[in-house]
Amino acid sequence: MPTSTRLHEFEDFVLFVVSRIKDGDRTSSVEELVRQWRDGSEFAATIRDLRQSIADEKAGLAAPVETAFTEIRRWLGLEE
Repeated sequence: MPTSTRLHEFEDFVLFVVSRIKDGDRTSSVEELVRQWRDGSEFAATIRDLRQSIADEKAGLAAPVETAFTEIRRWLGLEE
């Protein structure tokens, strides 16, 4: 992971912790805060991925799964 990415990730975490403290969270451990931050980050990434998938489908860049599997079987020489 490049240093700039780590720095950005660390800055995001610090902002998250500051936000939690400002909102009155004075009881969470560092481990709990890390878990909460990671859960939120994974959720945000999942939402971004879903939105991209929807945009790809609307742009005609997606294929039905059965079509994709048929093509993969053909590429692998496993045609039925």
